Amino acid sequence: MTKEITPFQEMMEAFLKASANFKTPKLNMAVKYTKKSGQVVDFKYADLGEMYSSIKGALLNEGFVITHEMDVCIDGGHSMYTYLQYKNGERFGRCSVPIDFKANTMQDVGSQITYMKRYSLASICAVVAEEDDDASSVQDKPFNAPKKGSKFITPKQVSDMKELCTGSMAGIGKKLMDKQNITKWEDLKADRYIGIYTWLKNVKEKNGEKK
Repeated sequence: MTKEITPFQEMMEAFLKASANFKTPKLNMAVKYTKKSGQVVDFKYADLGEMYSSIKGALLNEGFVITHEMDVCIDGGHSMYTYLQYKNGERFGRCSVPIDFKANTMQDVGSQITYMKRYSLASICAVVAEEDDDASSVQDKPFNAPKKGSKFITPKQVSDMKELCTGSMAGIGKKLMDKQNITKWEDLKADRYIGIYTWLKNVKEKNGEKK
C-alpha cells in the first residue's frame, strides 16, 4: 500500500525538483565600499532582475510563484514578507524583513525594498548572489563563521547540519548533499552554509507545524 503524502511533502518534493534547475546568478553589479581598515574594495553581486532570471522559470515549472507582501507591524513599523506560494495552497520559506519608511525619499524606500527582496530570495532558495567578503563588515562569532581562508564549514557547523537532517528531514538532507555533489556535510563549501542552513531550518520548523 502506497503511503499518502501530505500537501507539505508534495510541495517539498516540487521545490527540490525546482532547485535542481536553478541557475547560478551572474554577479552583474558592483559597488565600492570601505572596510574598517580603510581599504576600498569592489563588491560584486547579482541584482534583483538577475536573481529572478536564475530561479523564476524553474519555480514556475514546478508550480511556485514568488510573492512579496508589505504589512504594518504592531509597533507601527513596516515589514516586507517574501515567500513561495505553491499551487496546492501551501507556502514555503516565509522571510520577514523590516522596511524604514522614514527614509529621506521614496527612492530610498524603493532601494530598501529591492535590496530586501534580493536577500530574501537568496536565503529562501539557498543561492549565492554575491561575493563572499569574509564577513568583514559583520562580527564572525554570532554566525559561527569559519576562519578566514577556510574552504569548508567548521566542525560546529557540521554538527548543526547533522542535527537538522534527522528523522523526517534525513531524505531532504540527502537530496541537498546530492545537489552539492558531496557525500558528507564535512565537504560543504563554507560560502554555501548560511543559505542552506537557513533553508533547512525553515523547512524543519514548517514541517513541525504540520505534525
